[in-house]
Amino acid sequence: MAVRDAFGLTFSGATEAGFSPYSQAVRELQCFIGDPVGSVDRAIAEDPGFVMAYVFKGYLFGLATEREATAVARTC
Repeated sequence: MAVRDAFGLTFSGATEAGFSPYSQAVRELQCFIGDPVGSVDRAIAEDPGFVMAYVFKGYLFGLATEREATAVARTC
């Protein structure tokens, strides 16, 4: 079953259990609040098949400038 986000975009591979923390992670990044990495990790734990959660985690670490973050981004 497809899940829609606040912008009306459809996430066909998501479950509600995984999408809720994913959506929270996106909001945290948009507002520079909270812990988006922690939230996206919860999304992955809730729904390991939710590919966009892995993509978003890679994006978060890709934004960082530390060498260690680049290594994490490559594993996502």
